[in-house]
Amino acid sequence: MKKKFTAFITILSAFALCCLLAGCGCSASNGSGSGSGSGDAANADGTSTSADGSTDGGADGDGEASDDSAYEGADEEQTEVSELNVTAGDDDLCTLTVNSKAVDAAGYVGFNVTIVNKTGDSLDLYADGSFNINGTSCTAYVSETIAANATQEAFVYFAKSAVPDMASFTNVSGKLTLYDAAGEEDVIRTYDIAF
Repeated sequence: MKKKFTAFITILSAFALCCLLAGCGCSASNGSGSGSGSGDAANADGTSTSADGSTDGGADGDGEASDDSAYEGADEEQTEVSELNVTAGDDDLCTLTVNSKAVDAAGYVGFNVTIVNKTGDSLDLYADGSFNINGTSCTAYVSETIAANATQEAFVYFAKSAVPDMASFTNVSGKLTLYDAAGEEDVIRTYDIAF
């Protein structure tokens, strides 16, 4: 009976380890990372590094995640910051301030905003369509929920291929939109951003 119990615990532990590895994007295969036997290792940013050290292009072929769900740099320390302090909106709904341009530790260029929610309802902040940077249309990524009567900071960022460095991040214009966070997803208000 003791051998059966020990075998059961061993199998259960192995299963739990496999689930844990699968949950973090790793593989328990023979060290290949992707399980393909190619010698490639999966990276947290969606790219993979081969045995020769080269990195594939990631989800959309240019080293960028195909959407903002893979981005985790908003909580990381920013390496370059240029103060702006531009109020994009101040009304009965919220105060929206563009605080600074920044490059985060992962190398994404974008801008920091502060949203003061003046309502008793939660709001969702998203980028509305494309931003224009130096005459080029670029997709902005931000998804932030602002609790009722609360202040929230957010980092609006762009693909590295679109904005590779702070020097190329000038003549910026676009729109940030607040939605009803209660689930109706109704547009409440749109704010013009320009700096």
